Amino acid sequence: MLNDIYIFANFGKLSETPKSGGQSSARRVMAGLESLGYHMHPIVKHRSEWKGKWAHRVEVMLFAVVDVLKIFGKLVFKKRNKAAFLMLTYAGSLVPLEYVVTAIVRMLGFKSTYYLKGGKLMDTYDKGSERHKRMFKKIMDRQSMAFFEGMDSLRIVQAISQTPLVYFPNYVADRLPALPQERPDKPIGLLYFGRVTPEKQVHVSIEAFHLLAEKYPDMRLTIIGDSTRAVDYTARIAQMITDSPYRDRIRKLGNSPFEVLLEAMQTHHFFIFPSKEMAEGHSNSLTEAMSQGLVPIVSDWHFNRTIVGDDMLVVGGTSFDAKDYAERIDQIIRSGRMKQLSQQMCDRVKSQYTETAVLNKIGESIKSVFA
Repeated sequence: MLNDIYIFANFGKLSETPKSGGQSSARRVMAGLESLGYHMHPIVKHRSEWKGKWAHRVEVMLFAVVDVLKIFGKLVFKKRNKAAFLMLTYAGSLVPLEYVVTAIVRMLGFKSTYYLKGGKLMDTYDKGSERHKRMFKKIMDRQSMAFFEGMDSLRIVQAISQTPLVYFPNYVADRLPALPQERPDKPIGLLYFGRVTPEKQVHVSIEAFHLLAEKYPDMRLTIIGDSTRAVDYTARIAQMITDSPYRDRIRKLGNSPFEVLLEAMQTHHFFIFPSKEMAEGHSNSLTEAMSQGLVPIVSDWHFNRTIVGDDMLVVGGTSFDAKDYAERIDQIIRSGRMKQLSQQMCDRVKSQYTETAVLNKIGESIKSVFA
C-alpha cells in the first residue's frame, strides 16, 4: 500500500496552466514526490486576486478561514496510519495561518511536515516581534520534518529547533545539464534572462557592460524578458539601450520560448544576476544558466552564494555597483579560468540540482517520517 501525503499548497486550478512560478513549483514538488511512490492528495490553497488594499485584506482573512475548513474536511475522516500532511508555504506574514494549520493537523492525529519555499524568512525573521518568533518556533517544533528551499533559511531554523531539517532546493530536469561541446571563445557574451523589474536590477547589467565594452570590442550583451507590472522600468531599460553608445552590441528580447533561452545560454559566457528582490528564493534562471555552463556573477543576496558555491562568483556588499560586477568579469576573463568555471558550474548542477540528485536525497529523508 502506498503512503499517503496530503499536500496543501498554491497549485491553482490543476486543470489550467499555472499562473505563477509558485504554482509551477508546487506542482513540480507534488509530481516529484509522486514519482518517489507516494500517493499525493492535493489541497488547493487560495491565491489572492482581489484588487485594492482593503479588498486584499478581506480576501486574505476570508480565505484563510476557508482554507482551514478545507484542510479539516479533507483530513477528518481519513486514516492516520501511513499518512502525513505537507504544507508548502513562505513564512513571514503567513506564520499565524501556518500555526493554526499545524495545530489542527496535529490535533487530528496526522504527522505534520513543512516545506519553506522562497527567501521571505531571510527578510522577516530577525525583524519580527518576539511573539512572531515564538509562534514560528512552535510551528517548527511540531513538525515531524521540515524542508527548506534555501540552506540559509535552514540554518536560521537549525539554531532554534531540534526538528529534523532537510535541504530541498529547486531542481532542473535531468536532461538539461549538458555543456555544449563547442562554445565560441569570441565574442564574449553577457546574458540576463528573467523578469525585467527594479528588484532584479537589470540596469546594473547594462552599466557593467558599458564599463567592459571599450576594453573588449567584441563583447555583447543579451537581455531576455519583460514584465507586465513594471512597465516604467521596462521602458527605462529600453531607453538605456537606445541611448547606449554600444547599442549595436546589445540585444533585447521579450519573454521568449525555452528554445530561444537555450540557444542564448549555449552561446554566451556570463550570466549577470545582481538581484536584490525581497523574499527571493532559489532562482530557476540561475540554476538553468549554470546547467548550461554559463559563469554566474551574482549578488550576495539570500541563497545566491550557496547556489553557486564559489565566492569568486559572488559580488559582496549591498551597493550593487556596476563597477564591482564589471571588475569581477574582467578578473575572470584575464585569469584564463572561464572554461574551468563553466565546467565547474555544469558539474555542480549535475551533482546537486538535477531532479534525480535532489529527489534521491529527499526520498531517503522522507522515509523516516513514515517509519
